[in-house]
Amino acid sequence: MSGPETMENGGSPADRAALSPASALHLRAESRAAENAARSPQSPEAQSPEEMRRLLHELAVHQIELETQNSELCRVQQEMEAAQAHYLDLYDLAPVGYCTISEAGVVLKANIAAAGMFGVARGSLVGSPMTRLIFKEDQDKYYLQRKVLLETGKTRAFELRLAKTDGTPLWAQLGLSKARGADGAPELRVVLVDIHERTLAQDKSRMLMLAIEQTQLSVVITNVDSIIEYVNPYLLKLTGHPIDEVLGRNASVLQSDRTPPETYLNILETLARGDVWKGELDDKSKDGREFTEYAVISPLRLGGECVTHYVGVKEDITKSKARDKELTASLNRSRKLARALVTAEARERRQIAEELHDDLGQSLAFAKLKLSAFEVPGDGEQIDYYQRQLEGVGAMIDRSIRAVRSLATQLNPPGMSEFGLGTALQWLADDMRGNHGLSIRVDLGNMVPLEEVVSSTLFRIVRELLNNVCKHARVQEAELTVLVDEQTGQLEITVSDDGIGFDAEQLRKSAQDQIDGLHYGLYSVGQRVRLLGGVLRVDSQPGAGTIVTITLPMEAHESTSE
Repeated sequence: MSGPETMENGGSPADRAALSPASALHLRAESRAAENAARSPQSPEAQSPEEMRRLLHELAVHQIELETQNSELCRVQQEMEAAQAHYLDLYDLAPVGYCTISEAGVVLKANIAAAGMFGVARGSLVGSPMTRLIFKEDQDKYYLQRKVLLETGKTRAFELRLAKTDGTPLWAQLGLSKARGADGAPELRVVLVDIHERTLAQDKSRMLMLAIEQTQLSVVITNVDSIIEYVNPYLLKLTGHPIDEVLGRNASVLQSDRTPPETYLNILETLARGDVWKGELDDKSKDGREFTEYAVISPLRLGGECVTHYVGVKEDITKSKARDKELTASLNRSRKLARALVTAEARERRQIAEELHDDLGQSLAFAKLKLSAFEVPGDGEQIDYYQRQLEGVGAMIDRSIRAVRSLATQLNPPGMSEFGLGTALQWLADDMRGNHGLSIRVDLGNMVPLEEVVSSTLFRIVRELLNNVCKHARVQEAELTVLVDEQTGQLEITVSDDGIGFDAEQLRKSAQDQIDGLHYGLYSVGQRVRLLGGVLRVDSQPGAGTIVTITLPMEAHESTSE
């Protein structure tokens, strides 16, 4: 068949495939028209002009209709293509994960968000069994929900943990629904929403709430008008109030009249500045029992800079205050007893010193006087012999007199009773220089009179510290400073040197470990300082010298006598 005939019959399949859709449609129309004309009882040549004009008009109208339909079809096709592209963009770029799963449980399709949730490329996700993507402990939950969906057809929504590629869990909310694919095969559509951060925040909130609910501290939250909006169970247990008697009430329902009004005014002023108030409050229970609490009240800002609520956390310290009071009373009794013992010891020391000086010292002096006046009878070698014996006895008496005087001054330092601690410390410095070769720079500052028992104890403490310098510091100089801080009302005594020093941390060992003389001496000094209500501080490093500071409250120790 010739080319034109072939074109008139619609052309060969190969020719039609090479034409555009519009040209192919035109050829098919011409072929159909030729077939219709062959079946027509009249040939076109036999038709009248009028019939030909009518036929041409109908053809023109039909052509216009076809062109209109073709234009509409093209427009619809373009809209469908745009909609499909838009859908694909929405699917791929959606902020939540989408997956399509086969009936066998294999991932057929997934969007970018789904792949990102698992930490893999989208291509790696497709073809994976869905169960492999579920955290092991949550797979039973997934199987159950899938089973219900397949049996009932109802969409399922639930939360579980997905398994990321590194094995870490990721909390997600899943939506499961049934569908059919393009080939009619049943499929599951899965929506994945990342709720990991939200779940962790909720867990943290639940943990904090459990902590508040189970703590053995009272917790109360009020609005800025002091109206109670929340109390925890411990507060209800402590006060005996049921919840309905507290919520919606003013916080004064929990307050006791023992707390001064100025305290509440101070609380309001502190909170108004946006600061935290801390202090003790006296509260009361429903049956009128009063108790003391240590409270920390803080302002809360919900969703902005303005304070919207106040939260109070309070600890019942009634029993601990009673114990502290009892302990303080016991400590005061111990201190009074210690002071009484020290006083008795000081008096006994002074009495012994006076007896040594007045009795033994005078007796020795008189014996020396009598010995010096004794004349040995005879002559020659006999006189020389007895004279040497008398001189030896005289020397022994001199040593005894010096020993008695030294013992008497140690028991009762010169000038202590008459002139106070300052004079005794100055004498001690002179004695250390004369007997031990230790030069001491003394600064007594604004020294004030002290009780005799305190002066006596401080003197022995300073002497112990200076003896430590002589024995251990390996220096010939030290410094003694006495200062009264008029602002704090404290007496501060400092003994310092530039010697070899030591590791002060060793002082924190237990008493059993204080075996060498230096540490045991400082431990003993610390005990005596504490009995006076003071504090001992030791600063020292090997090769950097030592500074020992004694701080003592003056209020309880100043002498009232002039």
